[in-house]
Amino acid sequence: MARKLRIEYPGAICHVMNRGDRREAIFHDDRDRELFLATLGEACGKADWLVHAYCLMGNHFHRVMETPKGNLVAGMKWFLGTYTARLNRRHLGSANDDLRTPKKIGAARLTDQD
Repeated sequence: MARKLRIEYPGAICHVMNRGDRREAIFHDDRDRELFLATLGEACGKADWLVHAYCLMGNHFHRVMETPKGNLVAGMKWFLGTYTARLNRRHLGSANDDLRTPKKIGAARLTDQD
């Protein structure tokens, strides 16, 4: 079944949640969380987003954010791709076998809250 069309518009307030592929961890330690927040900060600068709240869990995250330019999908594509690449670059080659397999973060779940 196809996912509902995502409607984007300037000033939207959205609840965004995303989890690791197969519910795998996307945060292994505090450095991963710091990397996530730094990448989120870059995404906010590029997309002009305003984050009102967030919650980082082991295998997923939640955010409540505002998109003044109505550019959530393009911004999330950059954000998730960039964070996933950075996370994999950090952990590939690690001595920890659990972290040697490249990770994938699934497609974001978005809910408009206007």
